[in-house]
Amino acid sequence: MGLAVRSCRLRVLARDDWALAHSVWQAETAAEAERRRLAARLRDAVVHRTAALVELARQGKLDDVAAAAPSALAAMRDLLHSLGDGEDPQRRLAPQPTAADLGTLCRTLRAAGRDVTLRGLPEAAAGLPASVALSAYRVVEAALGAGDRGPARVTLRRRRAR
Repeated sequence: MGLAVRSCRLRVLARDDWALAHSVWQAETAAEAERRRLAARLRDAVVHRTAALVELARQGKLDDVAAAAPSALAAMRDLLHSLGDGEDPQRRLAPQPTAADLGTLCRTLRAAGRDVTLRGLPEAAAGLPASVALSAYRVVEAALGAGDRGPARVTLRRRRAR
């Protein structure tokens, strides 16, 4: 009986580990895609115009440089303003939650009437890379908001380095 329970527990832990690793991979992939998108916009909007300004300056056409500089600055300004388009300004300025904020999430859900318990050591969330800590929070948040309103238990666990 003990071997069966242990085997079941190991399968559950392996599935949890896979889910966390998959979530981290998705977060990293999304972040990389966003970095590439921003780099392409920066290159298109700003770098080409700046390179043209430098070339005009090398040729000694300072009047042309003075005429083209405002449009290059306007392109930079437009790029910076467009980075947050479509986002709520308050949300954009708020810090991202981490695994250390899971206690607050559970307290908020309890205050709303759901029976959510948080178990485990707070040290389990300490020292995690930022992307992992954010992903852990988002995975728990998504799991708790997935539609089931029954009692839930969140357990923080961390394997020791071998």
